[in-house]
Amino acid sequence: LQTDLNLTEALSITPKTDNTYNLGAASFRWRDLFVARNAYLATVSGSVGIAVTAPESTLDVSGNFSVSGSTNSSIDGSTFFKDATNNNVGIGTTSPDLRVGQKLDIATSANYGGMTLSTWSATAPHASHFEFKHSKNNTIGTHTDVAAGDSLGVILGRGSGGGAWRDATRIEFLVGTGTVSATSM
Repeated sequence: LQTDLNLTEALSITPKTDNTYNLGAASFRWRDLFVARNAYLATVSGSVGIAVTAPESTLDVSGNFSVSGSTNSSIDGSTFFKDATNNNVGIGTTSPDLRVGQKLDIATSANYGGMTLSTWSATAPHASHFEFKHSKNNTIGTHTDVAAGDSLGVILGRGSGGGAWRDATRIEFLVGTGTVSATSM
């Protein structure tokens, strides 16, 4: 048997020459790879593709992917950060500063910050929307009618004072008085 592999007693398989041989081929692929510890993929370009034959970035994924587990995850440091303990998201911060029930903190140390909603459409009714939605039901996706006087949402202007954020301006959207129905909100 002639082979370009080194077989050892411990059943390690290593090539005789570094970065020279393939394991499988485009038409002769290995079906599954099972590892008990770590998997290290080193490519000439330093890129790895999942369902991509020519990755264009360090990790190039074609299709859906998810990040899960009990540890925090980030993309490019604080550009996008998932706080696994509190289930919050930070953009520009690894310490989302949120009130109970809030899930997204967008932070910047630049001279300006914020969020922009842009719509590029020649059709008149297609415009940017910022919506507040409220159902009086604790189950996501289940609708229960709101009542007169219920709050649908709040826009706050807050300033730093005394080591904490202080409310300066408040715009609250309340359901009007009268009978609330599917057609009269």
